[in-house]
Amino acid sequence: MFRPVSRDGFWAEDGRIVRALLCSHDEAGKLVWREDTRLLHRYHGFAFMGLGDWRASRHGSDRFDAQIESAMAWYDRYLGSSEVHTLPSYGLGACLYGYVTLASRFPHERSVEAMINEATARIQFDHHEDALVIMGLSRSWERLTHSRRRLLADAVNRFLTMQTPCGLFVFPRHPTSFYHQNQMYICWGLGQYGLHERSEEMRNAVRRNLEFTVRRRMLPDGGLVWHEGGRFVHRLANAYRKVVRRQVIDVQKLYECHQTFFANAADCLARLGDPAFGAEAELALNWIFGGNVRRQNLVELTGIGVPWRAITRDGEIWIMQDLFKGVYEIGSFLRALSADEREGT
Repeated sequence: MFRPVSRDGFWAEDGRIVRALLCSHDEAGKLVWREDTRLLHRYHGFAFMGLGDWRASRHGSDRFDAQIESAMAWYDRYLGSSEVHTLPSYGLGACLYGYVTLASRFPHERSVEAMINEATARIQFDHHEDALVIMGLSRSWERLTHSRRRLLADAVNRFLTMQTPCGLFVFPRHPTSFYHQNQMYICWGLGQYGLHERSEEMRNAVRRNLEFTVRRRMLPDGGLVWHEGGRFVHRLANAYRKVVRRQVIDVQKLYECHQTFFANAADCLARLGDPAFGAEAELALNWIFGGNVRRQNLVELTGIGVPWRAITRDGEIWIMQDLFKGVYEIGSFLRALSADEREGT
C-alpha cells in the first residue's frame, strides 16, 4: 500500500494512495505494473477500512502513520466539498468506517461529520451496497443522534425483509443483489449493527446467509463462486460473452477478494458471539496462499506483495478483463488478516 508506484506499489509521490495498478507483460513475459490514474470513489473507502482495522489490531504500528495522515488529508478535499455527493454508498460507507476506526489517532472530524450527514440525508437503503453505509453508520454509533439511530434501525429492518428462506438477501429491483460479494457486504453491515442493538437477530440473519454460502457457493478447496448461474438474463449474457466475445464468464472466475469478503463476514458473526464458520474462513483464506487449484501462493504470483486478482476454476490466470489490482481488494485483504485482533470494534 505504501511502497512507491515507481517500485510497483500503490503510493504516489504527491502523498496519496492510487486507485489501482494495471498489469501487462513485456516481450520476455515479465509482469509489468503501472498506475491506473483514474479516480473512482468506490476504491479508496475500502483502503481506509482495511488500514483502520490493521492500525487498531495488535499487528498495527506507527510505521506508516505519516502516510496514513497524508492519504486522509488528500481525500479530505473530496469529503469536504460537493464531491461528497458523488460518492456511491459502496465508497461512502467503507470510508466512514475507516475514518471512524482511525479517528483516535487521526481525528478528521469534519470529514467524518460530512460523511454522516451525507449518508443520513441521501442514502435510501434500497440497494444491496447500501449495507456498507449501515456498516459505516454503525461504526459511528456514539456520534449518532437518536433520530439517526432510528433511521439506521429502519434501514436494518428493510434489509431483513429482503432475506429469503434460503438465507439470501434479494433486492427485486437490483438483479445482481444475489452475487456473492453483495451478500457479504450485507453481512458486514448487519454484523456491525448487531454490536450495538439486536445482536441475536443480526447473528441469526448473518448465520443463515453464511450457511447458504458454504452449502451452495464454497468449493471443496475453499474457493467461492459468484453465484449458481443466475436468472435467464444472466445465463443469456454469459453465453454471449463466452461465444461471441470470447470472454471468461463470471461463473468460471474465482476472485481473491471474494475469499476475504467471506472471511470478514465470518469475523462479523464471530464478534456477535458465533464463531461457527471459523474453519471455513481459514479454508477461504488458505485458498489465497496455495489451497487453490493451481496450488500456488497468489501473493507470490504477482511479485508485488499482494494477491493476484482472479483465476479461473481450471487455474488460468491471464483473464483479460481482470488484469489489474485495486486498493479496495487490498483493503479487504488487510481487514481479513487483522481479524480478531482489533480494538474497540
